[in-house]
Order: sequence, then structure tokens, then C-alpha cells
Amino acid sequence: MKVELPEGAWADIRDPRKLNELQTAELEDVQFDAVAHLPAGIDPEKAQDLPPVDMVRQLGREGAKAMREMKWTTILVYVSEWSFGAVSRDVLLQQIPSGTVTALFDEISKIVRATGGPRLNAEVNPDPASPTLPLNG
Repeated sequence: MKVELPEGAWADIRDPRKLNELQTAELEDVQFDAVAHLPAGIDPEKAQDLPPVDMVRQLGREGAKAMREMKWTTILVYVSEWSFGAVSRDVLLQQIPSGTVTALFDEISKIVRATGGPRLNAEVNPDPASPTLPLNG
């Protein structure tokens, strides 16, 4: 799905339901790391929308850095093409204006929510046979 971005930029976003296993694993790894830094009771989706200063106040420096890494990885996994040339971390960090990065992440989030795409379920399963363990325990 092609999305329009500020200043005439654009990006093609992959269908969240069609990510391959490696792409899914990359997302899960950064999501697990980000969730591990969240204080109890903070919704990961709401935390990613916090302004940077509030994010640091609520999540601490390492938590805010984990959320930033999640944003960057999400962009790199979901974008198949964009108006900036090669889809790489170097291009993302060196050529794309910060406001455009935020707009792109917001567009990806809308698409993921609209399609019911991959979501991290960080709830602890009370079943003793479940491999899910408390992240802070």
C-alpha cells in the first residue's frame, strides 16, 4: 500500500499479514525488548505515542531507546520501497527528516491496526504448561 508523506515523499508499505518469518522475528525481538522496559500498567501502543520527554520520564532512558529502536525496525520491516532510494538503516537515519519518520511510523501503525496485522500479546498465560513467563519476574 502506497502512502503519501510530507514534502512529496512516499513509501510502499507491506501487508502486515504477509510478512515472512524473518521479518516477523525482527519485529518480535524489538517488541519483546521494548515491553521488557515498560513499567507495569503502561500500554505499549500508548507508550510509543508519547512525546520523547514524557517517554523518558515514564520509561527511563533505556526504555525510551528501546521504543525508538522499535520504531526504526518497524519502518525498515514494513517499507518495501520509498522515495528516498534504498530501504536501509543508513538511509533512514541519514536522509529522512525526523517529521517524515514520525509520519511514516504513524501510517504503518494505521495499516497494522486496520488489517489486524501482527500484534504482540505480552499477557502472562496462567496455564502452568504455557511457555509465557512474566517479563519482570
